[in-house]
Amino acid sequence: MSDTSIDWAEKSWNPVTGCTKKSEGCDHCYAERMAKRLQNMGQARYVNGFQVTMHESVLTEPEGWAKPSKIFVCSMSDLFHEYVTDDFIKRVFEKMNQLERHTFLVLTKRPERLAALASELQFTANIWVGVTVEHPHYISRIDVLRTIPAAKRWISCEPLLESLADTDFTGIDWIVVGGESGPGARPMDPDWARELDMQCEWEGIAFFYKQQGAKVGKGSKLLDGVERHQYPDQEVGGSESDAGNDGEWIGGMRRVKVDHIPPLEPGGYMTEWDEEGNEVSHLLLEKGLAARTIVSPQGETVSVDVVEVSECFGEITALDYDGPSGEAA
Repeated sequence: MSDTSIDWAEKSWNPVTGCTKKSEGCDHCYAERMAKRLQNMGQARYVNGFQVTMHESVLTEPEGWAKPSKIFVCSMSDLFHEYVTDDFIKRVFEKMNQLERHTFLVLTKRPERLAALASELQFTANIWVGVTVEHPHYISRIDVLRTIPAAKRWISCEPLLESLADTDFTGIDWIVVGGESGPGARPMDPDWARELDMQCEWEGIAFFYKQQGAKVGKGSKLLDGVERHQYPDQEVGGSESDAGNDGEWIGGMRRVKVDHIPPLEPGGYMTEWDEEGNEVSHLLLEKGLAARTIVSPQGETVSVDVVEVSECFGEITALDYDGPSGEAA
């Protein structure tokens, strides 16, 4: 495979295909369904269906992609599955080390195997290493991830099956959140995503909201009406400034995120709470205009409209922030 429909990547690279179930998130595995479909279609790489298979011929595939891309490694497997040889894993890493123009997104549910091999692998800056944490049962995977000397460490909370509120994300650069889709999909409570979004803002962690998933929200890719697509190679958060203190009322709005200021260009984003406890989110559309979404304390959308940017960014615009700064408000 090359181009991918996975929102947080641009391409996928599958030198290994096939896997076995490891935890609750695997129960309705999309890769297993896809592999069986491709096998039935007679695709050469899937003659073994979803059995773990190493593909020698695929190792050089990213060499032919001239455009720098974010590449999901083994979207149809787990590179650190016990059936993948140490030698093959090392060769995958060697290829990633060579292709510095690309960013390789490595994700595993088997961080212990990764940790055991880490001293024999080279973690160049273009390799982002992540673990799946879909349920509090697997928070220990984060502890193992912290021991890996990767330039960027990330967590995939897909499918998010329970709240991960107040989890220790020290040393984590990026969190991807998504609900489950497909046959038998289990619903994700939107509050679980909101909790992580808020914690990421406080801690300066990039947050990527992929989708609501089934049943609740009908698969929406927006969180409370706003697209949340941050990456860890972008500035997130920053240091405090004199633009307003936590809890201070400014222009009828109470600033509660002291570590986040939206860049004053399309895509700038800010969340505050009004005196009635409503969550008020603004997404800058173009110079002078912003989309405003108001959500009640009960999680109900009160209104969605377009307002003059002076109504929601008034105090900030007075500070002459005229471009992406990443500094705090």
